[in-house]
Parts: sequence; structure tokens; C-alpha cells
Amino acid sequence: MSRLKKYSFWYLYIGISIFLVFLFFVTKDIPFFWDGLTKSQRADWIFENNFKSLIVPNEINSGHPPLWIFLLALFWKLFGKTVLVSRVLLLLVNLCVYYQLLKLFEKLALKNVPIILVLIVCLDPTLIAQSTSLNNDMLLLFFSLFALNSILSSSYYLLILAYSGLLLTNLRGIYMLGAFSIIHLFFIYKGFVQLNRKLVLSYLIPLTIFGVFAYFQYSALGWAILKDNSHRKAVNGNANIIKNILAYIKCYLDYGRVFIVGVLILKLKSVVSLCRENDKFFKLMVSFIVVSLVLFFGTVLMSNPIGDRYYILGYILLLVIFVNIIERSISKYKKITIVTAIAVLLTGHLWIYPVTISQAWDSSLAHLNYFPVKEKMENYLEEEHIETKNIGTRLPMSYEKNAYLSSEKKDNYASFSLRKNDYIFISNVDNKTKDDDIYIVTQNWEHVKTFSQLGVFISLYKNPK
Repeated sequence: MSRLKKYSFWYLYIGISIFLVFLFFVTKDIPFFWDGLTKSQRADWIFENNFKSLIVPNEINSGHPPLWIFLLALFWKLFGKTVLVSRVLLLLVNLCVYYQLLKLFEKLALKNVPIILVLIVCLDPTLIAQSTSLNNDMLLLFFSLFALNSILSSSYYLLILAYSGLLLTNLRGIYMLGAFSIIHLFFIYKGFVQLNRKLVLSYLIPLTIFGVFAYFQYSALGWAILKDNSHRKAVNGNANIIKNILAYIKCYLDYGRVFIVGVLILKLKSVVSLCRENDKFFKLMVSFIVVSLVLFFGTVLMSNPIGDRYYILGYILLLVIFVNIIERSISKYKKITIVTAIAVLLTGHLWIYPVTISQAWDSSLAHLNYFPVKEKMENYLEEEHIETKNIGTRLPMSYEKNAYLSSEKKDNYASFSLRKNDYIFISNVDNKTKDDDIYIVTQNWEHVKTFSQLGVFISLYKNPK
């Protein structure tokens, strides 16, 4: 690396780190949300049981390995059991993620591509949103980027750490290991990386560690990885497969990425020719295609609901491809294309679907609007002396107001029931309520109050009976 590029790399990383610290202070009081709630509950069990086991009880165990929840519990033990401490851990993970992202861009960007364009990659809405989410996806992304960088640089000892982290963070780490194995073997076949005796160890040791985890989980619970009542089952019926395929495609087009995909489709001929001309770009395309296909077959054929965050590495590689193409193949409208891409990705945080369409609320910053809206509604209920036990909801309103650090309930909201509830909440943040129920409530019940912010709303309705 030239001295100029070295300085540019570190200046950029310092700038990104300052932004991450800013993001930390903006969200320091934002509690666990969405799937992060279950992670906090499991970390809470480990903490309250003084680390006697990392295998949480069957009723709160979904099969995921315990690295993220262990780190949460450890940080609570060392620094205090608060949201702020949890967000310090996330900040440290974020700093590692964006360092690896910069290293990957440096390895896969073409020679004349300015490193400053990595900022377009960093603007992916789902990547930014997950940088604020107290879930395990950023830790998984760190190990994914770390693994791909280690493959590209033939750093087999580092690959052991990366693969071990992948397998111990999330079950999707199995898919990522499978994708990286295919990429690695293909790179060896093409002569891009050298075959080495350490290669076997870089796979054998992580798989052994994961096997030990699976053994202990099976010994404690009688099952490992997949439980009998798990939603991770093969999907039934062609209609559901088609539905999942459409959901997968939608994820790549969501939150402004439709512009990125559209430009690449228009420049498909340039993409193909550049693959033939440039080994670095060819490696980038192989990585994107393999990762996308493995995640496609790993999620589309399963009944588990598909979320945008599952494919963050795919979005990153897609945006690196985009940056290379606009720098190499677009001359006349290059600046306009760059400015448009930045604008579209930024406005991705404003994408709000109608209430009858499920939305991945942890995949854009739109979800941050939920918390002030929730607070206003709670204040209204208190002012009007409306008891929470009379309100049916499928929102996570019942968890502790300031810190979702346990499963204990602060307010006794009722389960959603059109027959039993005196009041009901309708909100676009709720993906569980059926369209028919939403229609019945909004058309036949008495509207009491609505609070909204930038498209996110919670409405209170009163039962006319």
C-alpha cells in the first residue's frame, strides 16, 4: 500500500469511527428491539444464573450459538446491566466491522477507484440500521468480512478465528462457512490463492469447536441446532417457495437498492467484460454470486421468515461492484450517478409500507421513530387513565420501558383479541396482526387517538360493544 493510500485509509476509518460514536450517542437510550429482545432475554438468563451454563433453557432457546449473548452478559457483569453498556459492546463490534469493510474494499476495488467511494458502500440502509440494533447480526457480519479478507490474503490462522466466530454467533454462520468454502476452493482452483497445509486446520478447528457446542447443547436439552417446534423447517408447497423467492428479490431492491440493481442491469455488458479483463473484479463477482446463491437456497427453501438483514454481506458486495462499474464504465453521467445513489440510499430510511404489508423494521433507521411514538401513547394512556390491562396489542409494549434486559413485564397489556379487548392498538410496526383484523378494527371500532412520526404510527381504537 502506498503512503498516500495508507493515510487515506486511516483518515477514512477515523471519519467513519467518529460517525459511529455519534450514532452511539444518538441511540444510547434506545432499548432492545425486534429480534434483539430474545437475545437480551437469553443474556439475562446467563447473567442471572452467574454464568453456570451458556446453554439457555429450552423455552427460550432457538438453537443459536451463545457468543453474542455471552458477550452481553459478560459486559453487564463487568460494567453494569444497562442499555448503555450493551451499546458500548455494539460500538466496539461496529468499529471492527467497518475496519474489515474498508480492508475488503481495498482488496476488491479496482486500481483507479478512489477509496473515498467506500462511503457509498457504508450508506446501505440495512447496514446502518443494524449498526444501531442490539442483535447478533453485526457480530456475524464482522466475522464474515474477517473470513473473506483472510481468504483473500491467505491468512489461515486468522481464518480459524473468523470461522470459529461465524459458527458460534448465529446458525446462519453455517451458510456463510459453506459459501466461503466454495469461494476458497474456487480461488485455489483458479490460482488466486495458494493451497497450504494450514488450509485443513482453518476448517477443521472451527468445525470441531462448533461440534463441541452442539454436543453440550444436545446433552443439556436433548436436541441441537434444530428443535422439534422450530420454524426452521423445509417450506411446504410451491406457492410458499415462490413467495419466499419474491421476498428474497425484494430484499435486494428494498430501501433504495433498486437504483443500484437497476444501474448494474443497464451496465451488464460492462460487468461481464470487466470480469474477463480483471482478476480482482472477477474475484468480487464470484464472491457476490456464491454468497447470494448459498443464502438464497439456505433461506428460500426454509419456512423461517425472510429478513433484509440476512443478506447484508450480499448488499456490501453488490455496492462494491456498483462503485467499480460507475468508476470504470460511466463517464458522462458519473457524478450524477454517484449523487443519485447517495440520495436514494439515504432516502431508503424513509421507506414505509402500508400497514397491511410486513416490513423489516430493523433494516432501516425508520424503526427509531417507534420509540418516541410509543412514549407519547403511554403518556396519553396515563393522562386519560386508560388501564393497560384493557388494551390488546401484539407490539412489545409490555417489556420494561427503559431497558429490555429481562422478560419481566412493566405494564400488563392484554393479548390481542377482538372479542375480549376493550381497546386495541393498531400499528404498522406490528407485522403479526392479520389484514382482516386490521380492517375490522379500523372500519368498525371507534378511533380514539393516533401518534405518528415520519410514517411510523400507533393508533388506539375502542371496542364499540
